[in-house]
Amino acid sequence: MRSRYSAYVTQNQQYLLQTWYPVTCPAEIQFNPEQRWLGLKVIATQAGQEGDTEGLARIAHR
Repeated sequence: MRSRYSAYVTQNQQYLLQTWYPVTCPAEIQFNPEQRWLGLKVIATQAGQEGDTEGLARIAHR
């Protein structure tokens, strides 16, 4: 979660596409130059802890 957030902040399209679930991966990502990422706050998780290979997270955003 944190690495993908960082990739959005730095507009690292290559990393995002490499880590996207193949079935839903777009051909490219359109970044909005006016968008500002202010922080990442995970408010709940289901699995996704150390040692898990999958998990879900609910995040807060503004």
